[in-house]
Amino acid sequence: MKLNYFLLLILISLFFICCENDDLDPIDTQVYEGVIQTNPQNFPSGGGIDFDANETGQIAQLDTAASFQFDLKIIAYRTAEGGRPAVFLFGDETNASSVMALDISSFSEIGTEPIAFQNFQEITAEMINALEPDGVFDFEPEVDLDAQGRPILEILEDAFSALVIGDKVVRLDEVDQPVFLIQTREGKMYKFQHVSREGGGAVTIRWARLK
Repeated sequence: MKLNYFLLLILISLFFICCENDDLDPIDTQVYEGVIQTNPQNFPSGGGIDFDANETGQIAQLDTAASFQFDLKIIAYRTAEGGRPAVFLFGDETNASSVMALDISSFSEIGTEPIAFQNFQEITAEMINALEPDGVFDFEPEVDLDAQGRPILEILEDAFSALVIGDKVVRLDEVDQPVFLIQTREGKMYKFQHVSREGGGAVTIRWARLK
């Protein structure tokens, strides 16, 4: 009887150990790349990414998937001076559940380009405390227009300045692209980099989950 009781205790212990191991599945830190189309002929036009979707991240074009729940989106407005794209985080400083970001290249002086993205592996408490949501995007798409019905560039650019990433990266060469730390809607941490933007509006981005 005692032997059976002892074996039962062993089985129960093994069961809980297996359950604990299931909770400790390794985080996928693989680097992924994707393309968002931002053809400014469609006003405004762009797409978003849900970093946590499908374990690898998911990109969707917002003109065909308007209800897509994104962490970050890239939208282009067509002005008299041509397309003006910018990077937006979900929510803003008025929303407690907003996505937040930090320019790690500037904050920790790790540099830019792909090697900086590769080298950024560790998150510090100081980085987390420095994360910020976007400010309020103060642009009225039905009001702030010129005589031809296009966004007034000066008002649009001023509104972009309230964004953490905004239009700061859209015209940079890949070697000059900073690395950003992103905290998603679900509170997970990713590193993100805008890679390039082609003349037709195709924007390549890369991202990876951080431990």
